[in-house]
Amino acid sequence: MKQIRVFFKKWWLLIAIVVVIAAVILFNMVGYRVGPGLSIVRVGTLVITDLPEDASIYVDEAYNRRVTGGIARVSLLPGNHNVIVSVDGHYPWSELVEITSDTETIERPLIIPTKTNAVELEGDAVIAARTKIHATRLPSAFAPLSMEGGCAQISVSGNRILATPTTTPECVPPPYLCVDGICEATVVFAPLEPIHTVLPYPDRSDALIVGVKQRLFVLEIDPRYPGFFAELVRGGKDTITPRAATSTDHSLVTIVGEKVYGISL
Repeated sequence: MKQIRVFFKKWWLLIAIVVVIAAVILFNMVGYRVGPGLSIVRVGTLVITDLPEDASIYVDEAYNRRVTGGIARVSLLPGNHNVIVSVDGHYPWSELVEITSDTETIERPLIIPTKTNAVELEGDAVIAARTKIHATRLPSAFAPLSMEGGCAQISVSGNRILATPTTTPECVPPPYLCVDGICEATVVFAPLEPIHTVLPYPDRSDALIVGVKQRLFVLEIDPRYPGFFAELVRGGKDTITPRAATSTDHSLVTIVGEKVYGISL
């Protein structure tokens, strides 16, 4: 017993450090972290899916990891975090993500190449594309786009794109439409030039294809910083305004000048 007391007296500081390190490792293993004010909080998990193998992830402007398996799981403190997914040859995707303690938050980033995969159409495909484009109208309050799982209605009014929460019991409006429990219409985008195209992005419920002047671009509906914007088509200074329509689940058709193109998304 005396030898034990002598041992602890001699090495108590080292033992204390080892105990603290072991406790920190154990807390991290079971999902706890030191939060604000030295509080102990349980982390949440950000799950990012459908990632290219060469994607890099940044959280709160700090490098986090490089993707190796098409999916990433990141443990984060509860609260809002700025997440960026970077892929060579593509626009960086950025999102303000709210993490809840002991909960998985799933995000599916938009990976849009900086060089659009456009193919000029010929023959009957041109006629079909022009017919579809000329039949496409801007969404309105009377004929809105149903987005966000049907819980947000997209319309254009006064050259502004508006998102309006759906008032049905089964719908939970997206958080950017609600403040202190009150949900109401929110301006998503308000350019100076006239809006001529607003389409749902194929196979997505949270993004639009928007046309303004000589440009077509992808825009996420969530207007909060940092948001996401990716250009698809830019016509020349003297180019007739490009218009577009969705063609299939993963493509659209557009008129640029006198030519008609199909664009894979």
